[in-house]
Amino acid sequence: MTVPVQFSGKIEKLTSLRSTNSATKTQEFLVLGQQTLTELRDNIYCLSDQIMQKAGQHDPSGYFLIEDVFYNDLRDPSAIDYSEPIFDWLKKSKD
Repeated sequence: MTVPVQFSGKIEKLTSLRSTNSATKTQEFLVLGQQTLTELRDNIYCLSDQIMQKAGQHDPSGYFLIEDVFYNDLRDPSAIDYSEPIFDWLKKSKD
């Protein structure tokens, strides 16, 4: 899958990469180092987001977990920092 993305008046393409595992993937992107995580997130299509938005229950919250670091998307004032409850759960977990 290739998704065109507009940056600074010039069009770049996020190019698909081949899957090396057996999991089914619906999207995969090749991202340039100069592109931000918010640009990547804004180009990820999620059917659940579309359904919730139509139902008037859209949640703008989101995060990436990359090499044990949470990158929360808190651009929207109503977004929730989901890393907090996950850290709480991990602290309470016995494993």
